[in-house]
Amino acid sequence: LFGTNNIEQIIHITREKLCRDFHLDSVSFALNIHNTSVLNLHSLCESFSEINDVWRLGQAQCLSFSPQLAGVCFELIPPARSGAIIPLRAPGQSQAIGLLLLGSSDPERFTPDMGVQFLHFLACIVAAALNQFI
Repeated sequence: LFGTNNIEQIIHITREKLCRDFHLDSVSFALNIHNTSVLNLHSLCESFSEINDVWRLGQAQCLSFSPQLAGVCFELIPPARSGAIIPLRAPGQSQAIGLLLLGSSDPERFTPDMGVQFLHFLACIVAAALNQFI
């Protein structure tokens, strides 16, 4: 990730690796930048309380996705039924730069009682790579 030349490469590599290595159906990014390969963080926070809660509190959350949330966040058929929403915060940053969204069509893949420490670690690495270009 740190040898990339732009945000698009980071997003592409992260999506590819996480989907393949963790058997995910989809990976999305929500950032406050104008880029066609990411979701608009501000509009997601306004539209979905789940997204706003993770952004406001700065804590990852594993949950069941409503059909509406899954439809906006992921281009999946069948739709994502569970997932994780993780703040993208690099080491030493007080504020996250966006959110990483992981989606699975398996409704039991991500549950609210799951630990999120490893997810925070992954998001920290991705955030540090993204910070080169934001």
